[in-house]
This record gives sequence, C-alpha cells and structure tokens, in this order.
Amino acid sequence: MRLPGLARYRSSSAGAKEPRLQAPAIDCPARHRGRNLAWLLWLPLAAVQADGLGGSVGVATDDVFRGVSESEGQLSPRGELHGMLGSWFAGASAEEVRIGFGGHAGAELVAYAGFQHDIGEQWTAQISARHYDYYPGSNYRARYNYDEAGLSLGWQQRIVVSAIASPDTYRHDYQGNFGSGSAYAYEVGARQPLPLGLVANLGAGWYDLRHQIGAGYAYWNAGISRRWSSWAADLRYVGTDGTARYHFEDDAGDRVVFSLFWTF
Repeated sequence: MRLPGLARYRSSSAGAKEPRLQAPAIDCPARHRGRNLAWLLWLPLAAVQADGLGGSVGVATDDVFRGVSESEGQLSPRGELHGMLGSWFAGASAEEVRIGFGGHAGAELVAYAGFQHDIGEQWTAQISARHYDYYPGSNYRARYNYDEAGLSLGWQQRIVVSAIASPDTYRHDYQGNFGSGSAYAYEVGARQPLPLGLVANLGAGWYDLRHQIGAGYAYWNAGISRRWSSWAADLRYVGTDGTARYHFEDDAGDRVVFSLFWTF
C-alpha cells in the first residue's frame, strides 16, 4: 500500500469491477492494509471504477503490511466500502489486527480519498490520502494512529509505481527500538493476464523507518489471482530482507497468504 496502495499485500480487497489502474498492491492479498489482495495500495485502486458504490467482504489467512504480519499469522476478516464520482473516489475499510493490542484482536479502520487522471491513452496518475485508526481505543493504542499520502503512476493497466509518505507513523521492533515521525515507502507492482482467467501478480517495495527503528527494509510478493462472478481469490508468497527479519523476527518471515472476497 499495504493506485494508492499505498499498500498493506496491507493484502488486498477487490472491487466489483476491474479498476483502470490494475497493478497489484505491494503487500499481500487483502490488507490490504493493501494488505493482502493489495489492501491498502489496492483499496483506492479497487474504488476506481464506474460511478457509484461498491465494496467487498472477505478473509485472509494473515494480515501482512509491507511484508510484516500485523495479525500474528492468524486469520484476518475484513470489509471495505467505496464510492466513485467522476475522477474522485473515497471509501473506508476495516480489518482485524493484533498490533498494539497486546496479542488481543482489535480492528484497524482506514478512511481514504483520492483523485485519478488519465495521461494520454497509456498512462494514469493517481493521488490519494488515507487515515489509519485502531479500535477499541486506549492511550497506548492511540500512538499507532497515523496518516499517509501517496502518488502513483500506472502504465497500460500492467505496471504501477508509487511513492508514499507519512508525517506521523509510530513503529516499534523486537530489538527495543521505537519512535514516531516521518516514514516513506516506495513500491512497484505488475500484473500479467494468464490463461483460464488467472492473473500473475508481482510486487516489491522499500519501507523507510529510520525515524522509528533506525533502518529501512525491502519486501516483495508474487502470486496469482482469479475472479469468478462476484468472488475474488488471491494467493501470494510474501518475503522480506534480512533487516526486516532482524527487527521484526517471525512477523517478517517469508509466508504464503490466501485471501477470498465477495465483491459487490
């Protein structure tokens, strides 16, 4: 996220129709937070379709945000609702996470809005903003609330590159490092239609958390997805580099994530 997407592969959710900017989100399938089907990077993308309302309800086997699990490897149900009017789009999503909840389940709520514009016949640009909030609230949990803005450029509905910035991201690792401040993510996603209605998806990114944990790390994913009428399924292999595994240990380990959504 994970054009927005600014992405939690934040896996992904899928809209009722294919968006014009279709490259996958960097995180895993659905949440999304781009995460897993592309959740965050993917949310706004999924919203860019015909004028009107749409959404999705589903579940992912893990909630992976920029390569790191936020659900401790457990199932994460999620839902999303979006609207489109001309080149403008907006929406909101909710998914189960365990970050900042001491291992207990909580909800991550995301509100987003943006604008998309075609540049000629082959290119599309998109600018978006999103706010992340966590429920139920507490003084400790409130530090995880943050905002992001993203700029994305897509080519022929096949490749999307994105730059994402946040002024107030809080993160902690398992080595005793923590902090709040600016954070940046840079992502590229690609998709290739295959026979039998399948689509191959690839994504990679870099998450700069130097103000939080003193380092940045790389993450990537590869997988396939398919749609059947109002259903969308996504299977991804998600990986990170040694820096991520050092700071986040098992939560940054390579994994396979499956997501299934009903779209409307």
